[in-house]
Amino acid sequence: MTKHRRQGLSKRTRFEVFKRDQFKCQYCGVGAPDVLLVVDHIRAVVDGGGNDLLNLITACVSCNAGKAAVPLTDRTAVKKQLAQIGALADRREQLQMLIEWRDGLAAINEELVVLLVDKVNARLRPFGSHLNEVGAARVRGWLQRFGLDSALHGIQSAFESSAETLLDQMEQFAAAALKVAREPELRDFWRIRARLRGRGFRYGPEWAPIQDMRRSFRAGWTIATMDAAADEAEDYNHFRSLIGYR
Repeated sequence: MTKHRRQGLSKRTRFEVFKRDQFKCQYCGVGAPDVLLVVDHIRAVVDGGGNDLLNLITACVSCNAGKAAVPLTDRTAVKKQLAQIGALADRREQLQMLIEWRDGLAAINEELVVLLVDKVNARLRPFGSHLNEVGAARVRGWLQRFGLDSALHGIQSAFESSAETLLDQMEQFAAAALKVAREPELRDFWRIRARLRGRGFRYGPEWAPIQDMRRSFRAGWTIATMDAAADEAEDYNHFRSLIGYR
């Protein structure tokens, strides 16, 4: 009878088995770091089992000690290993697809940054100015913070008469556009606040009327009701009472 000698497994082989089995014992299901894992032979070495991946399985020390040279049912073990190797190949393929997708997004993002920089430089050209590296980095930040549509809105809407203040206003308008995109009613709140200010009403911090109108709107008061209240009110407290504050 031929005597089979056990050959040591390389660190890389053990790692590949652990990864395939998701660092979990395939007999009892416990995993690292709760237990110490080893690589077990499905068909024992003494019975001719080799070190190929189909014959290797992750086991905890306890299960490995209890199993000794008693194999799993060969058919069950092989089917399980084939399924796991197939799933691992699928995960690797999906990971590669994800990497390619992210690389594609990065390339598109760079194209959008160039677009925004060109738009800003076109607005700055009448002032005899253009973006330097710091300014271009600032515009790159707009894309991340506000998104393309809001950033473009800010660039197109700014009207200040100097290069320095124009860039600041672009950023402010882009931030405002993003807020309106998230809360469409906000544009009406700003409009009504401007009317209240025009009538000389005192209301404290600039955000106070916005917060009051936002709460009333969520409670069921309409924009039309707030418009009418802005015309009818005698002062700001009266306006608040007309939109539901008592």
